[in-house]
Amino acid sequence: MDPETGAPTTDRNILQHPNTENLSPQAPNPNTIIPQRSDTVASRTSRAAQDPQAEEAPQRSGTLKKKNSVKRSGSRKSKPGSIRSIKMEQQEQLDVNSAFYTPVPTNNSPTELLVNRFQAWRKVLKDFITYFREVQAQYESRARGIAKVTQSLHTTSSTSEFAPHGGILEVNNVLRDFHKEATINSEHAAKIERDIINSLNGLRSDLNLKLKEIKALSPDFKNNVEKEKEGTKKEIQKLQEVIRAFEENQGNGGKDPYIHKLAVERQLRRQLQEENYLHRAYLNIESSGRELEKLIVLEIQKCYSVYISILSRDGQELLDLSSRLTTTTLQLPPDYEWSHFITRSSAGGTGGLVDPSIPLRSLSSITYPGYQHPLLTEVRSGMLERKSKYLKSFTPAWYVLSPTYLHEFKSPDRVRDPNPVMSLYLPESSLGKYSDPAAVSHKFALKAKQPGSLHRGHNWVFRAETHQMMLEWYEAIKKLIEVRGKEREDYVATNNTRMRSVSGAGSVDSQEDLQDEEDEQPYSAQASDLAPVEEIEEEKQRPKRPEGGRFPSDIMINR
Repeated sequence: MDPETGAPTTDRNILQHPNTENLSPQAPNPNTIIPQRSDTVASRTSRAAQDPQAEEAPQRSGTLKKKNSVKRSGSRKSKPGSIRSIKMEQQEQLDVNSAFYTPVPTNNSPTELLVNRFQAWRKVLKDFITYFREVQAQYESRARGIAKVTQSLHTTSSTSEFAPHGGILEVNNVLRDFHKEATINSEHAAKIERDIINSLNGLRSDLNLKLKEIKALSPDFKNNVEKEKEGTKKEIQKLQEVIRAFEENQGNGGKDPYIHKLAVERQLRRQLQEENYLHRAYLNIESSGRELEKLIVLEIQKCYSVYISILSRDGQELLDLSSRLTTTTLQLPPDYEWSHFITRSSAGGTGGLVDPSIPLRSLSSITYPGYQHPLLTEVRSGMLERKSKYLKSFTPAWYVLSPTYLHEFKSPDRVRDPNPVMSLYLPESSLGKYSDPAAVSHKFALKAKQPGSLHRGHNWVFRAETHQMMLEWYEAIKKLIEVRGKEREDYVATNNTRMRSVSGAGSVDSQEDLQDEEDEQPYSAQASDLAPVEEIEEEKQRPKRPEGGRFPSDIMINR
C-alpha cells in the first residue's frame, strides 16, 4: 500500500522501454501436453514444462494418404441403429463430444481483437490524462478550471468496447455529477502533475510497445484443424465401409474393424493435438491479456487513489464524491472489464476469444459414428507366452481378443505399437487341450491360421502365468468360437475388457499333448519385458511443441 495515499502498489517492469523481454507468458501447468510447432515470436521465448506421458505430436508436413476403399457387396438394407442411419452434420451441430465438433474458432486471429482492445485502453488513458490536466488547471484557476473539467468529461469516449454499466468507465458518470454542483479551489496542481498525469503518460507509452508484441502473435493462430477434421471424416467413412463389408459378408476372414478403429483413433489424436494446441493458444492469449488489463486498471486505481486523497482533504463537501469514486474504481475487480469483454466477444460461438471455462477435450470423451459397434470391442487383453512355431521356447507378447480375432502385439501401448504382429481368425479356429492345475506350465492349444491364402493352419500353444488366467482366456475364446448371433453380441457387450472369473474347466480335460521336457521351465514373463528402454528414452527426448498465444514477456509492473 502507498503510505501516503493508501493505494495498492503495482510493478511495471513489464512496460518499461526498451526492456520488453521481461514480459514472458505465464508458466504453464506442468501436466499439460505441449505439441511442437514451428517457432514464432511467442514460441521462441516461451518453453513450457512437458508431460513425459504426452501423446506424440503431429508433424505439420504429414498428410493423410488415401487408401483403397473396401469393396462393398451384398445387401445394403439398413437395420435399426445401423451406423448408416447416423447423420454426421447433425452431430457436428449438437454434440460437443463429436469428432466433427470444434470448440474454438479456426479461421481467425484474436490478436486483432486484443490490439483494438488495448488501443481503446490507450484512448481511455488519454481521456483520463486530459481530465486530470483540466483538474490541474482548475486548481490553478478556479473559475476557468471548473468549466474545462466539465467539458473534458463530456468529450471522453463512450466506446462499446467496455462494459456499459458497473465498469471502470463508470467513474466518468460520477465525476460529471460532482462537477455540476461543486466548486473546488485548492493548491494541489503540483501533486496532480507529479503523481497522476506523469504516471498515466508513462503507462500509455509503455502500452504502445506492448501492442507491437501482440501483433507478432498472429502466426500462433494459423492451424490445420480443418484439414485434420477432413482426415478424420475420411478415416471414419473407411471404418464404416469396413464394418458394413464385414457385416454383409458375415466375417469371411475380412479385415478386422478393430484394427481400423485404431487408425481412426490415431487420426483423432492428430486432430485433437492440433485442436488443443490452438485451444491452449486462445487460453494463453486470454490469460495474458487479462493480466495486462489488470495492471492497467490497477495503475488507474492508484492514480484515482491520489486524487481521492486530495478531494478528501478539501472538506466535507467532497466526502460524497470520494465515497462514490472508491466504489466505482478501487472496489472494482481488476478483471471486471476483461470478463465483460470475453463474454461479449465469445457470444454466439463465432469469432472472438474463447471463454476460459470451456475445457480441453480428450480422446476418452470423443464420439463418432460406429464407435460403440460390437465388432470394435476389446473383449480381453493381457500378456501371454506363445510357443515358437519351430522351436520349443516360449516368447512373451501382449494379446488382444476382439470378437473375431486374437491379435498379438509387441507391447500394450497402442499409440506406439498400433499394428499386430500376428492375427488369428477365430471363426475358422478350434480349441485344443489345456493343462491341469498341477502342471508346471498353464497352457492351452488353439488350432488356427493367420488371414491370407499363403498361411496354413497350425496348433498354437499359449501359456499363462496362472491356471486361473489360462482358464479365463480359454473360456473367452471358446465362447467366441461357438456362439453366434444375438447371444454372441450380448456376450461381447458384457465382457468388454473386464477380467472375469471362470467357475469350471472347459470341455477338454486331457493335457497329454501339452507336456514337453523343454517346457518344464515355468512361466517367467514380466510386463517390463514388453517396454524396451530405448523406445521409452526416445519418446522422452522427442521435441515438444511450445504453447501458443502467450505474451512473449512477463506481465508485471515495477513502480
